[in-house]
Amino acid sequence: MTNSVTRSFESLKFSIKKTYQKLITAKPSFYLLALIVAASAIFLLGGGVYDLLVQPLLAVPLQGRWIFYYPYTVHDQNAC
Repeated sequence: MTNSVTRSFESLKFSIKKTYQKLITAKPSFYLLALIVAASAIFLLGGGVYDLLVQPLLAVPLQGRWIFYYPYTVHDQNAC
C-alpha cells in the first residue's frame, strides 16, 4: 500500500509541475489580456464582489423559463 500511495503522490507532483510549466510559458494575446484586465476592473469597481456576497442571485428553471429570486429589493432596508 505504501508504494501505491508514493506512486500516486509522485504522479500528482508530476502533473502539477507539468501544469505549472504550461501556465508559466503560456503567452496570451495582448488583446485578450487587455480584455481580461478591463472586465475584471469593471467587475470590481462596479461592486461585483459585494453583490455576490451580500445579495446572492438565485435562479430556478420553472416550466421552460427562468425565475430569479432577489432577497432584497430597492425598497427594503438591510438591518446589518
